[in-house]
Amino acid sequence: MVNSHLEEKARELEQVNEDISDLLPSTDIAAIFLDSEFRIRQFTPATKRLFKSIDSDIGRRISDISGVSADAELLPDARTVLDKLIPIEKEFELGDDHWYARRIVPYRTEDNRIDGIAVTFIDITERKRSDLENDVADHVISRERDRAQQYLDVAGVIIVALAADETVSLINQRGCEVLGYKENEIVGRNWFDNFLPPGQTGYVKSVFERVLSGEIKQNKYVENFVLNRSGEQRLIAWHNTTLLDDKGNIVGTLSSGEDITERKQAEQELRRAKEDAEKANEAKTRFLAAANHDLRQPLAALQMFNSFLAKKINDPQLLEVVDNQKQALSSITELLDTYLNLSRLEAGAIDPEISEFPANDLLVRMRNEFIQQAQDKGLGLHVVPCTLVTRSDRALLDRILENLVSNALKYTDCGKVLIGCRRQSDTFRFEVWDTGRGIANTELDAIFEEFTQLNNPAREKSKGLGLGLSIASQLARLLNHRLKVRSVSGRGSVFSVEVPRVKAASPVPTVVEKTQSSVITNLNGLGVLLIEDNPDMRDATQLFLEALGVRVIVAATGVEAMTLFDASDRQIDLLIADYRLPGQNGIEVIAEIQKASGRRIPAIVVTGDTSAEAVLELESSGHQVLYKPVDSEELAQAVSQAAGG
Repeated sequence: MVNSHLEEKARELEQVNEDISDLLPSTDIAAIFLDSEFRIRQFTPATKRLFKSIDSDIGRRISDISGVSADAELLPDARTVLDKLIPIEKEFELGDDHWYARRIVPYRTEDNRIDGIAVTFIDITERKRSDLENDVADHVISRERDRAQQYLDVAGVIIVALAADETVSLINQRGCEVLGYKENEIVGRNWFDNFLPPGQTGYVKSVFERVLSGEIKQNKYVENFVLNRSGEQRLIAWHNTTLLDDKGNIVGTLSSGEDITERKQAEQELRRAKEDAEKANEAKTRFLAAANHDLRQPLAALQMFNSFLAKKINDPQLLEVVDNQKQALSSITELLDTYLNLSRLEAGAIDPEISEFPANDLLVRMRNEFIQQAQDKGLGLHVVPCTLVTRSDRALLDRILENLVSNALKYTDCGKVLIGCRRQSDTFRFEVWDTGRGIANTELDAIFEEFTQLNNPAREKSKGLGLGLSIASQLARLLNHRLKVRSVSGRGSVFSVEVPRVKAASPVPTVVEKTQSSVITNLNGLGVLLIEDNPDMRDATQLFLEALGVRVIVAATGVEAMTLFDASDRQIDLLIADYRLPGQNGIEVIAEIQKASGRRIPAIVVTGDTSAEAVLELESSGHQVLYKPVDSEELAQAVSQAAGG
């Protein structure tokens, strides 16, 4: 039995050897024939290309051929084949990304002796690449399938597919979580009957039917409530599209939805909070306007009484008391103005009025306002002219510069203060230089905080309230201007505010330098109709004007003013009216009296209302406007100017 088996194997090997011998001259297959000691006996031409073999390699051991070393298992496999007479097939990769199928078989001679082995190498690179591409494709498909499933299950999006009969054919994990059911409790059930509140069914079903009929291909955004297991309604934002079969027929709808319940609630709460904040802000603005007016009224009256006393008293000691009283009133007025401006800033009650204007207008005004203060302290005040034009709120930017210059003068004991501009690319800076005490680096941020004053532990009135730089900083933020400071302790400081630079300015009034106060005209016998509803202010103004020789008729309302005007035989030379009167405002009362008189009687409007709406109406009225508390000299000058005009 064994002999017959061996004979069969021998015949098989003999046939293989014959086949190989026939193929050697012309085959493209790389083949190497080794003797029993694994020396090369012969190789095909293709072997030369594969392993870079040369004819002189014949007779050498296969292990000495460097080109064959890439197949590390070749020699062990060859020994196994020669020992067991069993062919071995393997695949291996060469370093040039080529794959080969290697087959080793025993080599039998013509006299039926085993005299070595034959090794063949077949290039299977294309097959391997194809297999690899298929593997990659299978991997990609598997990965994308897993990713899609993961997206369906764990994304924050609800996925629901409805069949044409309105039943659920698919729902993802997120959808189950929102509805509070397991998947098998949802799939197969009617969507509209089981998972929508009664009030939503009709509308949502109509959208479903329009998508299902093909009337609309996509319904990009629909919001409706769904009903979960606990009876809670959740608001979902849906994107809907059609489901098609292989033939392109519509067989259902596919919807992706986002639970926006909390977001909508947050939006509603935010909207309510915003409305409440706006109401509170409006209330604060109204309060500030009322406080501004109501607090200024008694102050204005006190200042008028003070001026009246100053004209009637001759005793030097009493005059000194009156002068001290005047200074105290001025301090209170300054404090009130500062507090109210700060409160208006914090309340957001200031709306910038943006326009284009020359920078030099503000520089000239700074010089006019502060030259006397600088001279009184023995300081130099130098203003460098500027030809640049900016775009900002003229009044608010003026206030910033005013606070910076005022601060520089307060904290400079000797030397000078310099005001000018420095050009940059698309902007320029107003700069205020001083030779004052300077500021330590550790205190540069603190100086912009409210009520901060350096080197003033006793809180001297002459050095202000510590609010000027805070207000300047807040105004700069409101205008989106950059406010900076740099300083060297003991040498001085530089404050700057950076503003936009434009090419041309809008038409603006000419700014003239400050002149000496005008000489007050002789007011004896001048007929003035004073319309003021505040008794203290009315009495104080009347006393002051009469001290100037003015003939004063007083009224508390517009109606009373018309009656008195008619009763006076219309011998009125000047109208002075408070802006906020019962019923008609001062401007309207003046207009009515002028219309009744048939002539434009000169008029002065006095007000404590500094709201944006009031200021706009007052400044466009064409009348002189005085803001309370009115200085007695200011009132006298205004009356004199009106009488002289």
